[in-house]
Amino acid sequence: MSNRDPEPTVRFAIRRAMSARASGCSEHGAETLSDAELLAIILRSGLAGENVVDMARRLIDNFRAWMAC
Repeated sequence: MSNRDPEPTVRFAIRRAMSARASGCSEHGAETLSDAELLAIILRSGLAGENVVDMARRLIDNFRAWMAC
């Protein structure tokens, strides 16, 4: 997978948010995406053996643990 081609999960999240925005429907817009999904859109691709949404969840969890110290 190239760096320019986001993973299927991210493509789905992007399409869901874009189509909701275009239709004026907030039921499935960007505000319904989880923090991990939003970060995954920015990251675009994960690592070998870890998809981008799981990596985003791990990064958020690590950041929250770091902030709690």
